[in-house]
Amino acid sequence: MAGGLRANARTHVHNMTANFGRTCMPWGRKQSVWAGCSGGFFCVPGLFGLSADPSSHWMLVAFVAQAVLSVMSDYVATGRDSIWHGLDRWTATCMTMFMVYFAHSAVSPWHCLLAVPPLMCLHGSKAAIARADWSAYVVWHTLWHVAAVSASTYIMYLANGDAGLVIMREAATAMYVYVRAAGQGAGADL
Repeated sequence: MAGGLRANARTHVHNMTANFGRTCMPWGRKQSVWAGCSGGFFCVPGLFGLSADPSSHWMLVAFVAQAVLSVMSDYVATGRDSIWHGLDRWTATCMTMFMVYFAHSAVSPWHCLLAVPPLMCLHGSKAAIARADWSAYVVWHTLWHVAAVSASTYIMYLANGDAGLVIMREAATAMYVYVRAAGQGAGADL
């Protein structure tokens, strides 16, 4: 197991650098909605990362960027060389390290352990790629996304409560009121 983890870490660093934009899918251009589009869920922890502090909006931007890069790499450009792969690898690695730091500093050092299940799923995904096992890859890569989103969302919730959801609800309400008022004004001109 430790040798496999070490080998996966080495391969990951190689894919982030020398193979920046290269695909590592041995089966070619085979798409899975589960493995590819589940990366879109990375928007969710960003919503919980919002708070009254204006600088928290960068948290939402970072998670939305991760969601876009993940879907572009794992679904749209899967199986073919593309810059999306390198961008996704770097962003996912940086976001994982940031979330471990954030869990440690904003919640508690023990909460860093929430990174273990997603990282084990990522290990399973990379092992499936190395074995050229498509169905195992789909399961493990989907679980990597779901576990990482769940852990990140939980950490953000513990740090911020539901402040982000309240902010989004207030913004949606204000937008609805504005659009409704604008629509009534436009109808009055007819």
